[in-house]
Amino acid sequence: MGHFIVLVCGSLAAAASPFLAPKIGIDLNSMILIITLLSLFSQELLVIQIGKREENIAFTRRFYRHYPIGEYYLVRYSSSVFAIGILFSMLIFSNFGMSQKHAIFYFCLPLIGKLLYEPLLGTYLHENKKTIQFIFAYLVINIFALTSGLSPAQLSIIPDSLTQSYVLLMTISTLLTLRLAYYQSFCLNDTGSLESQIGHVLMALFLLSLPEAARLGELLLSELR
Repeated sequence: MGHFIVLVCGSLAAAASPFLAPKIGIDLNSMILIITLLSLFSQELLVIQIGKREENIAFTRRFYRHYPIGEYYLVRYSSSVFAIGILFSMLIFSNFGMSQKHAIFYFCLPLIGKLLYEPLLGTYLHENKKTIQFIFAYLVINIFALTSGLSPAQLSIIPDSLTQSYVLLMTISTLLTLRLAYYQSFCLNDTGSLESQIGHVLMALFLLSLPEAARLGELLLSELR
């Protein structure tokens, strides 16, 4: 139930962001990052830390037995290292600034990266050769979802705000569903979770790609006019 509430609230907030951002006075991409971070944080707090507290404690104990305190620093803090890498990349390859937009990006993107990376910590305890494939699949899907949300296709037959609303709803839904599926499968030892959720993830990806497919159709048809 906790995941369902977070999923519904996060998805609806994302869908409303094209209409809320101008009223609040921030740009749309900043609004998207804020909602994404709040959705991921809510899932981490309400679903993982509270709803699955016992299972999460058991995973933490297994993880520290495998990677003891005082050793394997890079492994144990890899999610934080990933977040710091994102922050430094932005500082190095972008025009540094202290505007509202810069502050939101510098704060939200590294934390989003950290929260999305954390389910992969569970894969460090699995030696199955397919684990590497699952890691790459997780990264590719998340990158596709985020880039789709930040730069949705523009269609001539549908208002941009409606297209953005639809894409953002599917983006948050994909991120939250996939993150929980990986958490349950690799961290909480619910081996059937990934298989049961992958169908929902693939359906969300399909729905997320529909605006891009429609845009491709428009481009092809324009060549015949």
